[in-house]
Amino acid sequence: MHFHIHLYCPGKMPSCYRKAISEYEKRLGRYTKIKLYKIQKEKEWEKSLAQAEDGFYMITGSSQGSEEFSRQIGRWESTGRKEVHFYVDGSKQDEIPSDQLIAFSISRFQMSGSMTAMILYEQIYRAYRILHNHPYHK
Repeated sequence: MHFHIHLYCPGKMPSCYRKAISEYEKRLGRYTKIKLYKIQKEKEWEKSLAQAEDGFYMITGSSQGSEEFSRQIGRWESTGRKEVHFYVDGSKQDEIPSDQLIAFSISRFQMSGSMTAMILYEQIYRAYRILHNHPYHK
């Protein structure tokens, strides 16, 4: 399965998030493929959302636990789903811009888009560790 994370981030992404995302990309390499698409221009972001046929838009709200998220990934894999797209816009986390997207939350906290993307990477990694019965902490 491939994960695509589309991040609207008009400014520079803080280095701490870039480093963490890079680390999780390395760790996830043994389980899945994941790619971050950093979009800086609003018109490109709107175009990306308009072309989204299936995906999840990150919002602030009630969220599921790590075990539940790992089961969801397992269901996606067992049904033959090839790709999962997440759309992250830290400035508009309460409104879903397209009826083609499904609301998805990892926290009740309002966070920047960069932080949301980094935590999403971490949660995908944690989910795969749970799915494969591997300890999360070394």
